[in-house]
Amino acid sequence: MKFDHNMYHFNSRRRTAYSKNGMVACSHPLAAEAGLRMLNKGGNAIDAAVAMAMILPVVEPSATTFGSDNFAIFWAKDELHGMSSSGWTPKAMTYDYIKEKGLESIPYGGWDSTTVPG
Repeated sequence: MKFDHNMYHFNSRRRTAYSKNGMVACSHPLAAEAGLRMLNKGGNAIDAAVAMAMILPVVEPSATTFGSDNFAIFWAKDELHGMSSSGWTPKAMTYDYIKEKGLESIPYGGWDSTTVPG
């Protein structure tokens, strides 16, 4: 079967990109380059994602940090896997603590919404 790139029409101002050997997408070109280098050295998609995640806090410090959560669905060894690498709630983060601060629930932003990495 011959591939016809004109068959796929996208409403975008960017050109459509295709690859047979792997591709990365990222918000910063240096992080994307790290992911691409990982693929070129024989790494898989997870290796590339981790490489990019290690660069992003350096080049976009206001957007992400080294202590973050991970949620992924991936296919490996002929099997579908789900991964939840979310952090733990701090020990002192109790319902009483939230009520004492005058809150109804854990907020979506700020220190009280942060998990403990690892």
